[in-house]
Amino acid sequence: MATKIFRSTKYRFLAIGLSAAFLLAGVIALIVTGFNLGIDFQSGFSQKFQIAPAALSLSYQGADTVTVGVVEGDVSLTVRSAETGIKYHEFSSATYRTIGELAQAISSQISGVTVEALLSNAPTASIITGFGLPATLGETAFVEW
Repeated sequence: MATKIFRSTKYRFLAIGLSAAFLLAGVIALIVTGFNLGIDFQSGFSQKFQIAPAALSLSYQGADTVTVGVVEGDVSLTVRSAETGIKYHEFSSATYRTIGELAQAISSQISGVTVEALLSNAPTASIITGFGLPATLGETAFVEW
């Protein structure tokens, strides 16, 4: 049986030259066109939406600035006034079990804030966080989901 010998080292300089040419072409292309940040390196189109019924409608009429925030079902209202400074009002979902109870508590504790419970029997823990929060209340009603 005859043994055929392949001389792979015969073309080593050609292979090294070809590899160097490809590397040089890649470096030149990188310099000329810049680094292409493809889909792996860039954020794409991001759209947030929610499908949930509105739970609360809040509005404020007065000279102070009132902001509302929700974290894990706990609602916090911050009242900023030039005369009295900053007052924080926390409404825990452990204390106020339903949105109706929460709305009644907010209306009774903070003057000028009008709260309408759109889903009175829903649990307060189901109020969605994020989506435009914290929000500054004004005469136009802010609807929380």
